[in-house]
Amino acid sequence: MKRNTKKTRKSRRKQAQAMKHIMQQPSLTPPANRLYKDRLFHMLFSDKVALLSLYNALNGTDYDNPDDLTITTLENAIYMGMHNDVSCILFSEINLYEQQASLCPNIAFRSLLYIADTLRGLTVDNDIYSSTIIPLPTPHFVTFYNGVDPMKEDEMVLNLSDAYEVPTDQPELELTVRVLNINPGHGTDYDNPEDLTITTLENAIYMGMHNDVSCILFSEINLYEQQASLCPNIAFRSLLYIADTLRGLTVDNDIYSSTIIPLPTPHFVTFYNGVDPMKEDEMILKLSDAYEVPTDQPELELTVRVLNINPGHNEVLLESCAILKQYMQFVTKVRECIDSLTAKTSATPLPYMDRLRVAISEAVDYCITQGILGDFLKKHRSEVIAVTLYEYSEEEHRRIQERDKSELKEQLASSETKLAEAETNLKQSESKLAEAETNLKQSESCVKGTACRGTIQLKTVRI
Repeated sequence: MKRNTKKTRKSRRKQAQAMKHIMQQPSLTPPANRLYKDRLFHMLFSDKVALLSLYNALNGTDYDNPDDLTITTLENAIYMGMHNDVSCILFSEINLYEQQASLCPNIAFRSLLYIADTLRGLTVDNDIYSSTIIPLPTPHFVTFYNGVDPMKEDEMVLNLSDAYEVPTDQPELELTVRVLNINPGHGTDYDNPEDLTITTLENAIYMGMHNDVSCILFSEINLYEQQASLCPNIAFRSLLYIADTLRGLTVDNDIYSSTIIPLPTPHFVTFYNGVDPMKEDEMILKLSDAYEVPTDQPELELTVRVLNINPGHNEVLLESCAILKQYMQFVTKVRECIDSLTAKTSATPLPYMDRLRVAISEAVDYCITQGILGDFLKKHRSEVIAVTLYEYSEEEHRRIQERDKSELKEQLASSETKLAEAETNLKQSESKLAEAETNLKQSESCVKGTACRGTIQLKTVRI
């Protein structure tokens, strides 16, 4: 089977360049390419009491001991040097192959770490906070077993959820590995080795990232994130977060052991409070939405709940968690102060950053007097102003970038339309010109014919 399209070749070159970049890195932890600044949401819910109240509100529970929580929020991730046997990309599908001489129940967990590192390397030049979805190769996981311990079946399936300490019929993170005790092909007949892009991990590359809050409570790990923009790559980011978190939690375990490593059951929630419209109270984002080759049965799936916490949405949740409600009241007040100050200074506008700083200070003062996060704002006033200033300036910067991209796309579309119109007009002109040339030739032929007949007649008369 041959599939040599320009798109495939271009994609293959890009993937090869990305993996070449990975192989050439001198260390496991190069300098982060994204500077992280602290966030108000992270500051608020780094406190165990606040975090427990958020957990209870989300899950309808009434746990009252904050010490039951183990904070696992990523600051600087821990990485293990690993090597998977073979992985490759073929026509937008990534295949991770491994040979095992022992029946290891942790293959799915290892595969999660491998695929997270591989996708991280392939997307190192992408902005995972962008409003444009990052296309991902559709993953497949196969382990070839050739050990002496008995395996009666020709094939068995291992699921990541088999290791979860809290069983669930609908895991929010699932990875499925086929374990084959023979070495068959896939029933295809691809014959061009250049269609393969080798992505076997030697030394992994890591991006500096920071998720807002994650915690473990009774063997369940919860990753919470706040977003002011509707980013379709949340599920992909969550995959990288959870892989790093689980890697850190199991750093003392042998992932090649014949004993299964118990894993906390993961849950993913993103709180959306941006200004871009989101009509629903809740929407679901899936990692498989980004796969370049759609599949009804993805072998790697991650599901994220996106909850709209803007005014008028999820009011029951907000009433159940006083801190989350007050956080949104503060955010709303900041926006009101920014709009009010912008209107007041329209004649002689202040520089954007100065306007932001004044508006945020006004919002902090108002909320303190109204008892909205009062004690917290009094204690951390300068930090809150600094991180909020950063958040809003970052949000504005991203909005400007998206606006510029949108305008550029519109200009490109307009140019393409004009070019198409010009090509149509040119074809019409060429058609008319060809028609005119035909008519001219016919006219010349007629003129010559008439002249010729006239000459004959003249000669006849002379005779």
